[in-house]
Amino acid sequence: MPGLPGYDPLDPTANLVRRSGVSVALVDAQGRTSRTRISGLGSQDLAVGENSRFAQAVGEASNMGAYGWNEDKENFRLQTDATAFDETYASAENVLYMVFQNNEARTITMEVPAPKATVFAADGVTLRDLPADSANDDADEEIIRELIDATENVINTSFLPVNSYAFQRGYRSSRKTKLPRPTGGKPIVAEPGANTGTA
Repeated sequence: MPGLPGYDPLDPTANLVRRSGVSVALVDAQGRTSRTRISGLGSQDLAVGENSRFAQAVGEASNMGAYGWNEDKENFRLQTDATAFDETYASAENVLYMVFQNNEARTITMEVPAPKATVFAADGVTLRDLPADSANDDADEEIIRELIDATENVINTSFLPVNSYAFQRGYRSSRKTKLPRPTGGKPIVAEPGANTGTA
């Protein structure tokens, strides 16, 4: 039997690459569980509180209740009585896919199961557009903005090159049936004072 390529018995860790990840544990109204995960994190440690901020942001954007999160081998429980909602898209087969890309065209996709219906545009597929000024956000826009910011902080702390990833687009799809992908890119950000066609 041939040996492992690159394996040195005198220095068994010479070619070892450790990969950690961050995941959020969620539960739905029927007690079924799911996880949101960012895999393949690099060797950089996340700032204190960034993991829990990410977990809270995922929980706010989902109809499932976030009850814990873990980074690598460390597990934390957020709450013992996570609140799940039985609303539109409340099952874990509905997923909000969020795509982040760096300047080398590398992408990272993060999934939020059972997303809140109110974070989507009228088509029910594309993520809502965000106002240019965060001070004008409504409650759902705050949820979207916090989810984007918290995820970018996790990715940009851990993936190299540091601070090179930015949010590109978000859309809803299903794990059972494929929905049409939106044709646009990331949400359109209105210029301050621009006429957006709303009353």
